Amino acid sequence: MDKLKVFKLVKKILAGLLEAKDSKNCTTGPEIELESDLYTDLGLDSLELLDLLTAIEEEFGIDPDQYEAAAKRKVSEVVDYIIELLEEKSDGIKK
Repeated sequence: MDKLKVFKLVKKILAGLLEAKDSKNCTTGPEIELESDLYTDLGLDSLELLDLLTAIEEEFGIDPDQYEAAAKRKVSEVVDYIIELLEEKSDGIKK
């Protein structure tokens, strides 16, 4: 799966999380870019990060490590991590 496709899916997931958050605050969400910081730019907290990981697991059929994923700050780092896990998964299937 290419980086752009993964980014679009992650962006959709993040938009859904931010929409739910923003509906409580009655504000419009920030623009989601590859270089957006999950915490400072998008305002995610630890609970929302868990929601993000659950959504990633469901969307991509992978099992991200909670601690490794929590170390990712930029959307691009999350996208790269997903691609890495997808490649590991496909390598495991081929063997």
